[in-house]
Amino acid sequence: MNTQLVPIHYKPLLDLVQVGVPREYIGWQTLVLNEKYICIREPGPSSNNVIIIDLANPTQVEKRTIKAESVIMSPIDRIIGLKLGGTLQVYKLTTPTPPKISSCNMTDPVEFWKFISPTMIGLVTSKAVYHWNLTTPDAAPVQLFLRIPTLTNHRIINYHVNHDMTWMCVVGIGPEGNKIVGHLQLYSTEKNQSQPLEGHAATFAKSATGTTLFCWVSRNVKGEGQLFIGDVAGTHRVNTPVYFPDANPDDFPVALEASVRYKVLYLITKEGYFQLYDMKAGKRITLNKISPDVIFTASSHSASGGIMCINQSGQVIAITVNEQTIIPCITSQLNDLPLAISLAGAANLPISENIVQAHFQQLFSQGLYQEAAKVAAESPGGILRTANTINLFKNLPAPPGTSSPLLNYFVCLLDRGSLYEHETLELARPVLQQGRKDLIEKWFASEQLYCSESLGDLVRPVDRALALRIYDKAGAKAKVVTVFAETAQYDALVAYCKREGYQPNWVQLLQAVIATNTTAATAFAKMLITAEGGPLLDVNTIVDVFMQGQRVKETTSILLDVLAANRPEDAQLQTRLLEINLKFTPLVAEAIFENKMFTYYDRAKICQLAQAAGLTHRALQHASDIKEVKRLLVSARNLNPAFIVAFFGERTVSETLDCLAELLRANLQQNLDLVVAVGVKYTPLPTATPDPEQLNPVLCVDT
Repeated sequence: MNTQLVPIHYKPLLDLVQVGVPREYIGWQTLVLNEKYICIREPGPSSNNVIIIDLANPTQVEKRTIKAESVIMSPIDRIIGLKLGGTLQVYKLTTPTPPKISSCNMTDPVEFWKFISPTMIGLVTSKAVYHWNLTTPDAAPVQLFLRIPTLTNHRIINYHVNHDMTWMCVVGIGPEGNKIVGHLQLYSTEKNQSQPLEGHAATFAKSATGTTLFCWVSRNVKGEGQLFIGDVAGTHRVNTPVYFPDANPDDFPVALEASVRYKVLYLITKEGYFQLYDMKAGKRITLNKISPDVIFTASSHSASGGIMCINQSGQVIAITVNEQTIIPCITSQLNDLPLAISLAGAANLPISENIVQAHFQQLFSQGLYQEAAKVAAESPGGILRTANTINLFKNLPAPPGTSSPLLNYFVCLLDRGSLYEHETLELARPVLQQGRKDLIEKWFASEQLYCSESLGDLVRPVDRALALRIYDKAGAKAKVVTVFAETAQYDALVAYCKREGYQPNWVQLLQAVIATNTTAATAFAKMLITAEGGPLLDVNTIVDVFMQGQRVKETTSILLDVLAANRPEDAQLQTRLLEINLKFTPLVAEAIFENKMFTYYDRAKICQLAQAAGLTHRALQHASDIKEVKRLLVSARNLNPAFIVAFFGERTVSETLDCLAELLRANLQQNLDLVVAVGVKYTPLPTATPDPEQLNPVLCVDT
């Protein structure tokens, strides 16, 4: 065939007759095809042979003597399924003796079966549809749903499932008058409902946004053909007429396959016609006669992004998109520049950037902003998805009562998949300002946002839990552990660090938490000290970090927990705790003294600090030198007399008399009553004999 400016590659792969397959066994009753294997049964009166052809090495034909009424092969591995009566068996084709993988017995006749995954077989019986899981040896198939009446008296020719096995489709054909009609049974596992449809062939595909597309084609009894493309969620519907040449009134579709690589649909008919459609808009790109003989089976071919088929003469034909000619064909022969740009962008096909840019500018200058947005969104390689394009739409005024052109542009981008980093940030800012965090959650869940540390920073003031998920996906480990710390998820923090092999800078992390939530920072600091396996950060360092901002309350809380046991080895920390509170919160220091919580701190240092804080009575309690005691007594103001009296009860007689004399010398009139009170309290004085020289100043009282 003439391939000049034809948008497909046509390649004969194999002639089955030439490799020894008898022509009489080349047909739908005895031959099955998948992406990897052709399997043909040769039924005979005394024995049955099975021919297996690996399409990766088609000249090496393997023939085995196997008795079976039906044979299928796995499209992944050398695994064969055999059916004889109601018994189904699956074997691994190894030598010398193939091991059995699984087997089962079916009560109802199995009319069609195929591998729907490497470990799952779909079974269509006369009454119902089953899935048979091969991972459990000899497990029974599980019934999914019953067949609907429209498939009665139909030959089941195919069974399809979508990517996550939530949608299924049974395909059957049967005679109606002098025509072959087709019917489908579309089933949803979520809704547990079936829907009957007219159709000869069907397939599932996955959209750019991850949703399921269901595509099917039919030709009714009037000879009218239709191609339907629909999102199962109901957000996208396309209905396109399908052309059938008048010379073939009995022709009908035998296969419809979706190309993940090229975002197109391949349609093959019984009479050997091939049609290529754009999967998004349902536009036909080409129609070609590829076989002079009837085609009875076909299969997708993922390796080439194409389709394979076999005709009754035994020719195995492969067809796929010609990457070099398909876009020129669309622009020159179909004169459909929007389709060319859309397909080139979706399938990453080559196209001139100048053509795309010129078309975008023309639409924009004409005020066709929605069309221009679609062109930019679909531009190959994202060549128009730039900050400049965003600014063009951003600067456009929004007509009253309508959404902004910029928002419409982002909607076009989201309809086609995920956003780039700069697009994500440009969209997130106004959405969050409008209080629509729910939209961010929706787009995040559908993996349409570019997760970056910057996006997490935008979301964090609104929803730290969502920001945490964004940071995690972005690999922003420092931010992940920060949020864990801020939200007191300490077990999760430690588990994350172990799982990721991440060693945080604990000081910086603590500083970050302090800056946002001092309560959480306090709990976090305590966790760092008491972590399993030993402290993650030295207590003094933690105190330094908190005191950089003079966070006395939090520091005190942490140190009180650490020093609760009153241990000698904590003398320095006891001193530091008292020092901090004497400098900043003397009332707290007074409470600590009153409760007699610590005994190992530096008493001389605390004596000086207590006096500076105005707690002279506590300074007196900590003074060890008699000269210091006398100095404090003389300089003190408003000391509680009861305290002074009690204080001298803890001193020696000599020290007491010395101090009393000093009080009288300093201010006889002011201190006389106090000295008398002490004398009265402790008369008789302790057993030591007083020194007359000491008593003399006390006794020489001017009366």
